[in-house]
Amino acid sequence: MDMNFCRRCAAALTNDHDHVYKCAAGHVIFANASPAVGIWFINSKNEVLVITRGINPGKGLLDAPGGFCDGPEPLEDGTAREATEEVGIVPGQYGAPVFICTDIDRYDFAGEMLPVLSAMFVARLQDGVVPKAADDAATAVFMPMQEVDAEQIYFPTVRKSFEKLRAEWPTYVDKLV
Repeated sequence: MDMNFCRRCAAALTNDHDHVYKCAAGHVIFANASPAVGIWFINSKNEVLVITRGINPGKGLLDAPGGFCDGPEPLEDGTAREATEEVGIVPGQYGAPVFICTDIDRYDFAGEMLPVLSAMFVARLQDGVVPKAADDAATAVFMPMQEVDAEQIYFPTVRKSFEKLRAEWPTYVDKLV
């Protein structure tokens, strides 16, 4: 992300080092990655909830419920909020989320590739909970893990987390409450 002017004094910025910008007044501005979260829900049949993205980037491709953290929102709160917004699943309808992985993605926003620090989780969904696609999700369906085409998962970190979850599934079963 290129920044041209200081948000504190409007002076011209120079790129000091990768994500660090400085202005003549001595202000330092950091263009850090924005935090994002995602969660794979597993039902009692050990099927995974997969959504189809309803918006760009990646419209029509696969994803997990998730999105950007809002402001100074902790990862756990962002995960719960995004699950509620995208598939109508609320805390109390699933067990404690278990960490899978983090990585850096790029998010195309208005023609600008923004760095995103993505954190992925998995949780066991209670019986009887029916997800409903909303917000960024066009569809939300449970699928056997082996039937999910990982190449159709849009974000690299979401794909990486799914592949890790599928490959190491027996170790995750014991962690899910």
